[in-house]
Amino acid sequence: MSNPEIDAVLAGERARHIECGDCQERMADIPDESAHLIVTSPPYNLDQPYDKHDDKMTRADYMILLSRFLLESVRVLCDGGRLCINVGENKRSDNGDALPTYCAIASFCSSMHLLYRGTLIWYKANAANPCAWGSWLSPSNPHVVPSHEYVLLYSKNRFDRPDRAGRGDCSAEEFKRLAWGTWKFRPETRLVKDHPCPFPVELPRRLIKFYTWPGDIVIDPFCGVGTTGVACKQTGRRFIGIDLSDKYVAIARERVRCTTPPLFS
Repeated sequence: MSNPEIDAVLAGERARHIECGDCQERMADIPDESAHLIVTSPPYNLDQPYDKHDDKMTRADYMILLSRFLLESVRVLCDGGRLCINVGENKRSDNGDALPTYCAIASFCSSMHLLYRGTLIWYKANAANPCAWGSWLSPSNPHVVPSHEYVLLYSKNRFDRPDRAGRGDCSAEEFKRLAWGTWKFRPETRLVKDHPCPFPVELPRRLIKFYTWPGDIVIDPFCGVGTTGVACKQTGRRFIGIDLSDKYVAIARERVRCTTPPLFS
């Protein structure tokens, strides 16, 4: 089904569009092989208090959610298009078996024949004071307190972009920093953006600068309060965002509207 607003972004007639609705249903409006980059962070299924999404799904239902999103992502990415998925550590058990979410996503991506580019480690410098020690000062059952998240990196069909060549808009020093496999910056605070777990603008901004050229099309199928859209406007990329919550979509649209574009825009 054609969506005039999405079609206008793809044609370059407008810079961005943020849509309210189910991720898979709304992605169905996006033509095949039309996106250059997908940057997103699916719900972690850790019982976070999202506005509309149930974040305490059964393991089977959660796997269905992930597989549907990934199937649509593969369809809409162009040859050489990149998929960047931010996911944290999780310790939640289901029937006694703990399944790391990043392992499930990696398995799905492999089954869909996406090309693995690597994994970035986002070290969330001083994210919080650790307190979930488990058995304090005892080997009985001590807990590891995660201070990092992952960004899984994939390409569709090939590693290069056959439709583009030449230098991007990173300086040499910035490019070297972005190519390093560990990124260190603070997380966002949920109190600022009225969302239980937003990532900071720095995360999508770095991925966008590293993997796209100005004017490229970036999609976030779980865009929340629009952080990826903000990064796109800051860097001169076109953007399509989707979220289930009309509340988050309204916040996202306002945040992007208030963002200052680059001088060359």
